[in-house]
Amino acid sequence: MANGLRNKMISKMNILFNPKSVAVIGASDNEAKLGFHVMKSLTKGGFPGTIIPINPGSTEIMRLKTFPSISEYPYEIDLAIVVLPAKMVPTIFEECLEKGVKAIVLITAGFKEIDDPRGAELHKQLAQIVNKPHVPVIGPNTFGMINVHGSLNASFTPEFSLLQKGGIGLVSQSGGMCHLISFLALRDDIGFSKIVGIGNRLNVDFAQMVDYLMQDPDTNVIAIYMEGIDNPKELIDTAKTYGGKKPIIAYKTGLGEIGNRASHSHTGSIAGRWEIYSGAFGQAGILTVSSVEELLDTAKALNVLPLLKTSSVAILSSQAGPGIAAADICQMSDLDIVSFSDATQNTINEILPPLALRTNPVDMGPAWYNSEALVGIVDAVMRDENIEGILLFMMFASQVKKAAERFGCKRVTFVGDRGMIKIPQIKNMPEGFHYITAITKPQIDSLIDKGIIQIGLFDEDIFEVEDKDIRYILRRNPFRVAEINESRISKRRSVERLVDKKNIYLREHKRAKVETAIKDVREKIIQLKIDKWLTVISQQRTLELEVDNKALEEASRLDGCYCIKTDLPKEVADKQIIHDRYKDLTEVERAFRTFKTDFLEVRPVYVQTEKSTRGHVLVVMLAYMIIRILRGAWQELDLTAEEGLKQLSTLCSMEMKVKNQALCLKIPRPRERSRQLLKALDIKMPIALPHRKVRVVTRKKLMERRKIT
Repeated sequence: MANGLRNKMISKMNILFNPKSVAVIGASDNEAKLGFHVMKSLTKGGFPGTIIPINPGSTEIMRLKTFPSISEYPYEIDLAIVVLPAKMVPTIFEECLEKGVKAIVLITAGFKEIDDPRGAELHKQLAQIVNKPHVPVIGPNTFGMINVHGSLNASFTPEFSLLQKGGIGLVSQSGGMCHLISFLALRDDIGFSKIVGIGNRLNVDFAQMVDYLMQDPDTNVIAIYMEGIDNPKELIDTAKTYGGKKPIIAYKTGLGEIGNRASHSHTGSIAGRWEIYSGAFGQAGILTVSSVEELLDTAKALNVLPLLKTSSVAILSSQAGPGIAAADICQMSDLDIVSFSDATQNTINEILPPLALRTNPVDMGPAWYNSEALVGIVDAVMRDENIEGILLFMMFASQVKKAAERFGCKRVTFVGDRGMIKIPQIKNMPEGFHYITAITKPQIDSLIDKGIIQIGLFDEDIFEVEDKDIRYILRRNPFRVAEINESRISKRRSVERLVDKKNIYLREHKRAKVETAIKDVREKIIQLKIDKWLTVISQQRTLELEVDNKALEEASRLDGCYCIKTDLPKEVADKQIIHDRYKDLTEVERAFRTFKTDFLEVRPVYVQTEKSTRGHVLVVMLAYMIIRILRGAWQELDLTAEEGLKQLSTLCSMEMKVKNQALCLKIPRPRERSRQLLKALDIKMPIALPHRKVRVVTRKKLMERRKIT
């Protein structure tokens, strides 16, 4: 596309995503019609502009004045959303152009994707109408599109308005995939800038969307779901034009013969061979992934992390195990674990003893309780010109203050999940330190009883309450409410099935004891933790379940509710930032919870510097990759990924003491399952890692000696 035409299209697409007025052609009050749901999306989504329903059979829809045709509306219209039968669309398009409509979303299906040549002819006719005046059209055969930052939900799914604002622009050929990705994002509080279902691509294809999103200030990362494409060269050339200005991630399906046929039926495009796509994407700098989850995880990580200028990384770990696993992942991911400069290596050699892993990756375990040593290692590696990025595992709370002071940090905030940061820890927080923690349900109940917060304040929108320099951030997650309710229903049905079985048994066995059957059902109810509102009784040898509705209402009143407590002042972070920071950092907690043992505990720490960084997201991504890639290594051992990680967590070091004097860091002897796992992973673990100035001795002598000089 020539530069002049491209600029015209980009200008029109700015209006497409930021209209001041939107007409819904085919608006309806009937819930069975798509026009009803489009109107609901616009009105409930908080669109700040003018909404114009168009329907010749109505005078008012959703309390808005309705016009019989678009031509009878007396003012300008920026965007038209069309939800009418396919045969009516050409006439509607002509009316839109005559009215001066600048962009169109065509939700209607029935064009080139159908197995009828008339559909392709109709598609061609529409393209001829809109291409000359360069009117961008999203669709046909689409659910619509959303500009999250502009509160524009031009789709038939009102729930899209619940999405968080963020920096990910999602372009999808499938409405179903858009919905799946968006609902996963809602669950995980991942934010988007734009979500676009390009459908069968009348004149806005992947290339045009990449062109627009590259210039969109709200978009940092472009995520693509693709089945097939008619002009792949245009997309490749567009991506090359921007030279990696913003990351592009693509999930391509339709790789097999059956998927290829399904893609053609769905979108009217041939999927094509994966090898060709993969090679072309690689040349254009487009990162390919192999699942929806990977697409979302990668987009989230790239949204908050700066891209490395080179692939040279250093791994600094307070435990050997995670460092070794990270090294494997880096090599599989084409990250170069390079050698340190001589100056850096000499510094590390002075700090760590000879038997420690002192080259890249570095095992900082021997310096566990020496904050100056930890700071010295990190400082030296940060100054190394050979190193572009650092994977730093485990910053211990007792060492954070000195590390923060050494690196000129403005503020350190500890983040913990429900109840993990205790009241004594909060009271003894050093000066300049802050905390963000979710509180438990009993603590929420206590705040309600004291009148500090009210149950009615928990809503989908974030609400804030202040009390004596403490801020409480409240929210009720509607999707979590639905999950909990579904779980209760499922548990109750499970008990009902057991009751039915017991009743059949009691009828068929007259000598069977009713008390035994009741006991079994009660144990099941207690096991499922629904005994507060569900009980079992017997009526003439027939078991029945009784629901205490008042107790059920009490048990469910805090469903989906969470309360974040913090002492961060408002001028430092508003309620949205605190909410997002907590949600983001608790992912680190969840990702590494399987590594937590009596000897090893990973806690995320957010350190705010002049240029705030969020490198912890890379740790989450790394944990995800460890689970995914190592899964194959222990499949033959009949272990799940989670069980495998648990086995790895037992390999952490522990400090041996003789008469209360620290001797060395000893690696416990691996259990049989762990030895099998280590063999499968080709990992050799040392017996002991000595403290500095501590001589290494054999295991037997280590246990016998009382002093080391």
